[in-house]
Formats: sequence, C-alpha cells, structure tokens
Amino acid sequence: MIYLDKKNVKKPEFYKITGLSNGFLDKNEGVSSNIIEIIVSKFSDLSIEWLVTGQGKMLRSDINSTQHTYISTSQNQCKDTKNNSNLQGDEGIIDKILQELKEVTKEVGRLEAENKYLRNENEHLHEQLTEKNTMQG
Repeated sequence: MIYLDKKNVKKPEFYKITGLSNGFLDKNEGVSSNIIEIIVSKFSDLSIEWLVTGQGKMLRSDINSTQHTYISTSQNQCKDTKNNSNLQGDEGIIDKILQELKEVTKEVGRLEAENKYLRNENEHLHEQLTEKNTMQG
C-alpha cells in the first residue's frame, strides 16, 4: 500500500494491472512467490528486497521515473510502457530472495502451528487451575 500511495496507483488499477483478485491487498495473509513475481513484473521499479523483507529502499535506484507501469512481454522480461525499453532483473538475486521467502513462509507455518498448540495447552492448564481453585474454595 505504501508503494501504491507513493506511485498514486489506486487499488482497482493495481488489480487490473496485476490480474490479482479484488480484495487481495486487504487480506492479512502470506504472499506466495508467484504473487511476488507478478507484482514485480508489473512494477519493476519496486525493490524485491523491500517487498519481501521490508528492508532497504522501496524503489530500485537503477530506474529513473516518477511512475512506471509495466506489462509482461515474456516470463522473465518486462516492457517499460513509459520509456519503451526492455528491462532485465537480476535473476540471481530474485531467485535467492524467492528461496528465502519460501523458507520463511515454511518457518511461519511451523511457528503458527506451534503457537496454536501452545495456546491450546495454555487453555487446558487454565481450565485445570480454575477447576482446582473451585474445588478448594
């Protein structure tokens, strides 16, 4: 949302450009590597590192423009509709970040399961304690 606000791109326009379903931006769910690829292929001035990790600069410094909208011309190449030039991303960095994203997503899933287990265990212990206090009092 920060990127879209900075670029003055409204949600409906984002959905149309990316082909992602309406409401996607409002969901509080994890994002798959496929969705990241779609977003970066359409908005290639957006830093993948920032998108995935929230670290670094939001905009790539090697692209100079106030607003870019990109349309896919092939799987690994984008056409800049403003400057009418072809852009190639650093595939090594993209692959590394996507791999890290997959690992982090897997770890988040494991932690969510552990959190659920611990919440249930906590609830069970709380019930036992309440029952014990009720019997004593």
